[in-house]
Amino acid sequence: MTTLVRQINGHIRLKMAEFEETCKLLNETYKPAEAKVPRNSGYLSGLIDADGSIILNYVNNRIEMSLELNQNENTMALDLSEAIEGISPSVHKFEKRNQSKDKIYYSIRIVYDKISHMGPIYRYFKSHRCYSDFKFYRVMQIKRFLKIRQYKEYPIDSVEYKIYNEFLKEFNTHLNEDKPLPAYIK
Repeated sequence: MTTLVRQINGHIRLKMAEFEETCKLLNETYKPAEAKVPRNSGYLSGLIDADGSIILNYVNNRIEMSLELNQNENTMALDLSEAIEGISPSVHKFEKRNQSKDKIYYSIRIVYDKISHMGPIYRYFKSHRCYSDFKFYRVMQIKRFLKIRQYKEYPIDSVEYKIYNEFLKEFNTHLNEDKPLPAYIK
């Protein structure tokens, strides 16, 4: 356990209080990490594995990547602006209410949701593979999607649209063949 703590010490950006307590228990000196995640670091890949989503936004015809985290001092300070070379995510704050208990939850969503983000996201994950086969499959489909995304605008009975629609089916049912397809997939 001590070896693991020494290896990740200075790299923990979330759940820092818990990690600091672990360091104390193991008699290790806690080293805080920089809030800014360095370019080409595998840290973002780990966050996506743990708390991220890779989705196909049909309306905007793009594949997006997002993280939703509890809003606190650490998540608000987290800076992913340089984690993937050439692109920076948008950050949104949310207030959610639990209707039965009148509780309010605050979250922060970090989103890579521009068409221009798809290529850099693909290249980043080629170097920093997700452990999740499901998420890795989805992000690796970006290259193929970029070649066929314009087919969405073709007539429904065209070969091009059928190729696009088949892609949507594969994307939505990979590792979950019994999942019902969204209504927009013909």
